[in-house]
Amino acid sequence: MKEKILNHLGLLGVILVASNLLILDLWVVRNPKPSPGTALTESNKAQNTGLEREMTQGEKLVVPTTSSLPTPIVNPIDACGPICRNQISEEVSRAIATVSAKEKTEKVILREEASTNTNANNPTIIPVYEKAKNIWIPLVSSANTTNTNWTDVTPSDFYFDQEDYPGIKQVVFVAYLRAVDATGPVYARVYDVTNKRGVDNSEISTSSNSYQRFETTALSIWRGNNLYRLQLKSGIGTQVILSEAKLKVEW
Repeated sequence: MKEKILNHLGLLGVILVASNLLILDLWVVRNPKPSPGTALTESNKAQNTGLEREMTQGEKLVVPTTSSLPTPIVNPIDACGPICRNQISEEVSRAIATVSAKEKTEKVILREEASTNTNANNPTIIPVYEKAKNIWIPLVSSANTTNTNWTDVTPSDFYFDQEDYPGIKQVVFVAYLRAVDATGPVYARVYDVTNKRGVDNSEISTSSNSYQRFETTALSIWRGNNLYRLQLKSGIGTQVILSEAKLKVEW
């Protein structure tokens, strides 16, 4: 009987020990050990709570971390003192003045020989030149017709604006003209396409079978960047030939 009691007590002890171990394991699973970061966070919370209690009512202290702090921006102008800024301003002003003076003095005073336009749909645009003595602007090398009405010379269109040539004295029309077989007068002129008029003082005429050189008086050029072209006419249907037609711009 005594041995049975002892055996029962031993079995009961083993059951109690196993039960305690099982309970301990369950408690560890449900309550894991906090990580170092969590412990630090809880510590910070405790410090912040203490600090918040010291703040006045309605205020809250925010303690940013190092990684959340903005990178300071250094303004190079602020880093430069008054003397430095004055020197920079003087250098900039000097550079602007130099460029401006260079633009005023380095004007084009020579012209390249313009080529005769070969496309009637693209009139020649006369470039701007200043401070030249005389400028020759080629218009057409040769043209002819037998029409008794004013006939356009194609191609001979060009744009011209007197304001592109400040200080000019006058513009004249220069050309060689011939009446084949000398059977009647032939004519040539400069026509203002924009204003639909023959340019005053531009008309030339001859009845000679040989080329005659003409240089008109000052042309009456209207204001603005107007389109011009040359025109020919035969008095009685004889052939008229125009050669080496040019404008001469005189200072």
